[in-house]
Amino acid sequence: MNRSQNGVDIVAVITTNPDRAQGGGATVLIARDRADMEQIAFRTAKLVKGMVHELAEDLWIVAVH
Repeated sequence: MNRSQNGVDIVAVITTNPDRAQGGGATVLIARDRADMEQIAFRTAKLVKGMVHELAEDLWIVAVH
């Protein structure tokens, strides 16, 4: 995994609303509901040793710092 210039990589975008996550270079994962989104986000973060950040109620990212 290559680090971005600021040392942070967004490795996944997790959302319940596909219209909120278009374009970009990160993997977009669509969840059924908030509970599903939480489970996907935290499992993904654990796999890549990353952190989960909630940008909006229906939009979370996993970033590696």
